[in-house]
Order: sequence, then C-alpha cells, then structure tokens
Amino acid sequence: MRVISAKLVFAAVLGFLLTSSCLVAQESTSTLSGTITDAGGKALANVKVSVKNVASGQSSEIQTDVNGRYSLEGLAAGDYEVTAALEGIGSVVAKITLTAGAPQTLALILAAPSAEGLPNAPSPKPAEPSLEDLGFSKADTQAITHWFRERRNFPLAGGSI
Repeated sequence: MRVISAKLVFAAVLGFLLTSSCLVAQESTSTLSGTITDAGGKALANVKVSVKNVASGQSSEIQTDVNGRYSLEGLAAGDYEVTAALEGIGSVVAKITLTAGAPQTLALILAAPSAEGLPNAPSPKPAEPSLEDLGFSKADTQAITHWFRERRNFPLAGGSI
C-alpha cells in the first residue's frame, strides 16, 4: 500500500510541476499577428516583418504568406517596434506593447513613396515666369496680355485678312 501511495504522490507532484511550468510559459509570452496590405487594401505576400523588443534589442523576422498574413509566437511581454518592408514598395514602422498571455493583432499598410525626395525622381517642372517676374509693370503685363488675346485668331501663313 505504501508503494502505491508513494507512486501516486510522485505522479501527482510530477504532473503538477509539468503543468505549472507550461502555465508559466504561456502566461509570460504573447503572440503578434496581422496582415500587411497596400494602400488599396490588397494583401501583400512576401513582406519581411521584423519585430524588435525595445528593451532587450532581440528581434525576430518572418515573411507574410500569400494572403498577407504573419504570426509570431512566444514573444516576451513588452514594447516592440514592428517594421514591414517590401522591395519596390517601401517600409512602415509601428510601435506596439505586448501583454503576457494576450494575443495582439497589428495590421499595417505599405504605400509606395511619393516621387518627391527620391534620388532618381524627376524634378518637378519649374513654373514658367510671369511677365511681372521678367520686369514688366502690371500695366505693361495687362497691355501685352490684351494684345495677344485680340490677335489669337489672327490668320497666319497664307490666311486672308
């Protein structure tokens, strides 16, 4: 009888230790998941998602699936910086705080950068100078403009008067 009692106590203690360590592990981590889309709402595949713990500096990376979804499990609770990047489109950075045992969802939108400020972007066409910019007075500008407006229908090259 003592052997059976000792085995039962041992099994109960062992079971308690195994389950309590799993419960502690589940409570101290979190899961971050979400989707990455473009500005039009289309899911983006193969986006590199980097998740960096601000306090420890530890980071994890994953790529989105064909539906633009990602999921990282086992992340310690704390503040994170999430970066999503896709070559040819750009990148976006977001900050999020993960709570232990509480899964978090973060959807991000990647938008193509505007042409301004890019090294190979064409420079905007400069505005044509006005007559006043060229040194004409306001009265001269009005007179010249009036003269051209009256003659815009004037027949040129072979037309009759």
